Amino acid sequence: MTETENLPGRRVAAVAKDDLSRIIEQSVQKQPEESVRCVRVFGDAYRCNWWLFEKTATWGGTGTIVRSEFLRVTKSPDGHGVVIAEPTPGR
Repeated sequence: MTETENLPGRRVAAVAKDDLSRIIEQSVQKQPEESVRCVRVFGDAYRCNWWLFEKTATWGGTGTIVRSEFLRVTKSPDGHGVVIAEPTPGR
């Protein structure tokens, strides 16, 4: 479902109510040593980064992004999962 908000002098685009970032992080394929972080950019578009963290004696370690993709994601028809479309090609 989407909502549209009208502000004086400008129109704000429709925004999806549900942020699926956490579900996507749990659903995408990854290597055992990788961690995935996703952020909703707008609507059904998400940016996902696959991180590889190095454990060090200082602070909590450092990380490197080993893969990054833009994904189009919607809820599955039954509402209990997500449907991930092909990754959006980079420009």
